[in-house]
Amino acid sequence: MNEWVEKLFKDIIWTALTDLYSDLAVWAEDQIETKLKELAAEVGKTEPLSSSPLVRVTAYTGTADPDVDHITFLIRGRIPLFKGVESVFMRVEVTISTRVDLVNWDPPIEIVEWHTLTGDLKISKAKVFQANLGFGYDNGSWLGRGAVKILPAGFGLDIYLGGLSDRGAMIGLSIDLPAAIPLGSTGLGLKGMGGDFAYNFVARLEEAGLPVTSPTAKHYITWARDTEVLNRWQPGPLDQTAVGVGINTDLVTLPDNGRVLTLEPIGLAVLTPGPVFVLGGVGKLLSTRSTRVEGYLAVDIASASMALGLGVMIKIPPPKDGDSFGEEEKYLVDAGGTLDAFFSFSDPSLWYINLGTDKNKIAAKIVTDIVRAELYLMLNNYRVAFGAGISIGGRWKWWIIVLTARLGADVAAVIGWNPVLLEGLLRIWAELGLKIWKFGFLLRGSAEVLGHTPDPTKLDVILRYKLDLPWPIPDIEGDKKLTLGDETPSAPSVASPLLAGQSSVDGTTTAGALR
Repeated sequence: MNEWVEKLFKDIIWTALTDLYSDLAVWAEDQIETKLKELAAEVGKTEPLSSSPLVRVTAYTGTADPDVDHITFLIRGRIPLFKGVESVFMRVEVTISTRVDLVNWDPPIEIVEWHTLTGDLKISKAKVFQANLGFGYDNGSWLGRGAVKILPAGFGLDIYLGGLSDRGAMIGLSIDLPAAIPLGSTGLGLKGMGGDFAYNFVARLEEAGLPVTSPTAKHYITWARDTEVLNRWQPGPLDQTAVGVGINTDLVTLPDNGRVLTLEPIGLAVLTPGPVFVLGGVGKLLSTRSTRVEGYLAVDIASASMALGLGVMIKIPPPKDGDSFGEEEKYLVDAGGTLDAFFSFSDPSLWYINLGTDKNKIAAKIVTDIVRAELYLMLNNYRVAFGAGISIGGRWKWWIIVLTARLGADVAAVIGWNPVLLEGLLRIWAELGLKIWKFGFLLRGSAEVLGHTPDPTKLDVILRYKLDLPWPIPDIEGDKKLTLGDETPSAPSVASPLLAGQSSVDGTTTAGALR
């Protein structure tokens, strides 16, 4: 493997490890090797080591050498490669050794095997063109993509290979037309069309990088929202023949050429075994890129379940790049949220309706992050949970000096009826930071009131503080807690109202689009 590419992913893994073990950089080699071997406990855990990009441990194996074991990492997400070029979506799976060398290696870890390396590069020039170029290898399957859209002409072509192996293939084709094709007298027109065909390739269903072993309709909603073509498919099981067929189109209002309504794309996919039906797409209203809406419906016959996913994103002023929806840009208003619902016909108690979630709240940033607001409401067969928060502040930079200041308040509650419980939280917090070049200080403080009833019936008042100091000076932190109520309470049913409503059917998802 190219030395530069290898160092890039070693750096990403090392950064994730130093985030997990904050003082890793000052340890001796034997201490680091011992900690690396402890990563065996991370295999299968829900939470990854890092989320942006996602880094998680997927396997841990011993070797013939009793002092050296192997650890396999999955790295997935957008990674900046070149200055001035959009971040590249990459999916990488590599195995490293627990042997380290602090003298000769930078970072001091060694990659011993590559399993997966895929990348999808976006290149664009405002009002001129948008292009994607992708290629990769994933555990025995080859992948590739080539797409270009000429913006002034309105013409585009997207050809992609979602997978090619000795057992099957997944191929897709989409085309954007410069003028809409009328759909009779409906007032609508087709501005583009495309299709997918998969043979012995199945949808890649994951939660935080872990494969889903018993999928339901909600997992196919998450899959439909994934915009990364090279992350969507994987070889099917050897004991089954899998077939997937999808069609999609860009649907616009004809008289105004899509100025009132544009759905691009909207599609239907049918996947077997199952079968599974997925319908949905992405659209915009009133010919503005400031608003983006999405909606999906999935029905999984095998699990006897149905799921609905809706999402809205608002960015003012509109982003310069409509496809990426301006992740790196700054806005006066930047808001978004989701509505998700799930119903199981095999177990009617496993239903939920989530207006945002505790981990993926409906959120808004106003005046380029000076004001932040967020909320969520989660309802299921056992309880209702809701929360809201608001903060004011910002980050200001002059030369090599960065000042951070923010003041906020949060409220959250859970009301349960099976079992009966009531829990609530009120928190006021503040942070003040100063950074000069690479040396920074950050003071955080909060006052919390946490109540719970019944079993136990108690009220906690907690004061916390923490002062982050430049390395190697140790941080200063502490808290003071006053408890009123049961002297020896039993553990509450819900650990914290900020996690209220979280269950095996919470349906947390991320926004994206169906291709």
